[in-house]
Amino acid sequence: MSQVMSGYQMVSANNQEKIVGLPGSAILSLSGGVAPLPVKGAIKEEILCSREPIYLAGHYLKFSRFLSQTPWEVDGKRMYETSIQEEIERIVLPIFLPRTAKFHSGGREDIDVRMLGEGRPFVLELIDAKRIPSSFDEGLLGRIEADLKKNPLVNVRGLYMDNEKCFERLKESETEKIKAYACIVHCSRPVKPEDIENLHKVRDLKIAQKTPLRVLHRRTLMIREKIIHRLRAVQLNEQFLIVAVLSSAGTYIKEFVHGDLERTVPNLGTLLHAETDILQLDVLKLSLIHISEPTRLLSISYAVFCLKKK
Repeated sequence: MSQVMSGYQMVSANNQEKIVGLPGSAILSLSGGVAPLPVKGAIKEEILCSREPIYLAGHYLKFSRFLSQTPWEVDGKRMYETSIQEEIERIVLPIFLPRTAKFHSGGREDIDVRMLGEGRPFVLELIDAKRIPSSFDEGLLGRIEADLKKNPLVNVRGLYMDNEKCFERLKESETEKIKAYACIVHCSRPVKPEDIENLHKVRDLKIAQKTPLRVLHRRTLMIREKIIHRLRAVQLNEQFLIVAVLSSAGTYIKEFVHGDLERTVPNLGTLLHAETDILQLDVLKLSLIHISEPTRLLSISYAVFCLKKK
């Protein structure tokens, strides 16, 4: 159907052919007495369509000590073959066919640190997806999880469709009060039973951490006050320990263990009156809001179990 717009009558292609054969006066009357503007070239119209982003949220678990969270390049050279983001996208992108995707997470662990326990919260933002799975396909997210469970490097759990408020929740997860870690520690001298007992007596130890040397190129130089809430140690042999740590959010655990040239004080070495170094570190839990005794023992037992499996 034709319609009037800005003094001109919009007509169908059929009627355009008829109008071409009319005399100029007749065309002028059709346009409401206003002469049409001269056409100097081809007219191009574009219609762009896009979809609202899809927010696929869940928790990821990382089992490799040679895996970055996102693709990592230095001077144009790829540092690692793959990343957590790429391993998840390898399963998800062929299903949704987005134009592009963005990976968001509640913090990140170092490349050589495993993420165990319940995992770290993340959101995969799918932009302008060409395929929207049916809402009746209730088993889709379960199938994605099942496919990723076959991956020896990365698993996901608890997948669900979120909304734009997911970013607020990710930010909150970074600052939740207490986090649990486990590490393998070497001590410069033989460890005695009383050393273990002294570590177990630690309660809400306040420490001061200067910005670590390893991140000083990208972090502001300042002193951060953190808390080591609890320590639990299991002796592996004369000079090696498994140490489980409950600490406040944002604590640099590696630096707490080796002292970072006394930039973290007190540290594990000062507590043991020896030089200590860290060999391996795992994140066990990211949201311990309370430090009840059962929670503490459960987390420590899990830490020992995970590290002894190696």
